[in-house]
Amino acid sequence: MSDLLLRDVRLVPLVNGDETGEPVDVLVVDGDVCQVGPGIDPSTDRRAASHRPVEEIDGAGRWLIPGLWDQHVHLGQWGLCRARLDTTGVTSPEAAIALIADKVADEPGKPIIGFGHRPGAWAREVTVSELDEVTGVTPVILIAGDAHHAWLNSVALAALGLGARDDVVRENEWFAAYEILNSLTGDAGTSPAAYRDSLQAAASLGVVGLVDFEFSGGAAEWIERWHAGCDLIRVRMATYADGLE
Repeated sequence: MSDLLLRDVRLVPLVNGDETGEPVDVLVVDGDVCQVGPGIDPSTDRRAASHRPVEEIDGAGRWLIPGLWDQHVHLGQWGLCRARLDTTGVTSPEAAIALIADKVADEPGKPIIGFGHRPGAWAREVTVSELDEVTGVTPVILIAGDAHHAWLNSVALAALGLGARDDVVRENEWFAAYEILNSLTGDAGTSPAAYRDSLQAAASLGVVGLVDFEFSGGAAEWIERWHAGCDLIRVRMATYADGLE
């Protein structure tokens, strides 16, 4: 990141009982906070003086907090969700059916992948047959907000090689099917460009770092993404048991 001098900002107290002081300046060099205090002169700071010109921003008395960290992200999922049908606000099976019926009517035959609903709070279980009634030959996959199961119609079940049923696809069976789904849809939501867009969106909300729990190719993939422009914020990569030597 570029070196930065924030002028005239108020630091939000982080501990109960701390008092709010007068506005101060904050000097950031190479992503590290180097100085905090009134009237900072960046030319007197050894690290700042050896760098390019420091960008100055007048905070005009605005509040300043430490950068935010998201400690559990599936960044690939987030990127895909930003391009998928948002079902977060769907609060019942009936509402989901109505939403999908409208989408099918607008674009018949175009596959629908939705994400975000929380069926654990719904009053009843859903069925494949009721989804079939409004979708016909249009493949429909509705992924729950926890990503641990999905509600598919019969056409989508067949496309992913899943056996006929009348309930949702859960846990390990769904995880395996999801890999097949990715192979069919390509990398439109998981390319370096898509990752960069997601990171940019996070940065715009004040997020300076995250821990990525995505099921992926591991460190090698992140190194490749980093050099492809996904270096906007700090990233820590989690790994699973099968990724350990």
